[in-house]
Amino acid sequence: MNAPSGIARGSSLLWIKSVFTQGGQHLADHVHWSVRHFSQVFQTQTGMAPAKAIEKLRLEVARTMIDDGHSSIARIAAATGFDDEERMRRAFVRALGQPPKAFIQQARSHQDNILLS
Repeated sequence: MNAPSGIARGSSLLWIKSVFTQGGQHLADHVHWSVRHFSQVFQTQTGMAPAKAIEKLRLEVARTMIDDGHSSIARIAAATGFDDEERMRRAFVRALGQPPKAFIQQARSHQDNILLS
């Protein structure tokens, strides 16, 4: 299976990162492929399904937002493409072992420690 230049091996994850708030249908439409074909090519080139890659990138951005001081779970969920807070919470627990609130508390504690030092 050959990939179009938009999802060449070296740029697959970078490309998906630029559109991670969209779903798999949007990504397949972008390259004018069926969702099934796109998923097969993406899986072959990256070793993970597009949905898993999208979720991983959403979690990375959410963690960065938390580390940057954002504390509204609803806003973070909306900004990162999760449908709602509960979906984001489940993704955090599944991938990171803790809900987003725990990361927010850790970030606040870390920021407080920096201010006190």
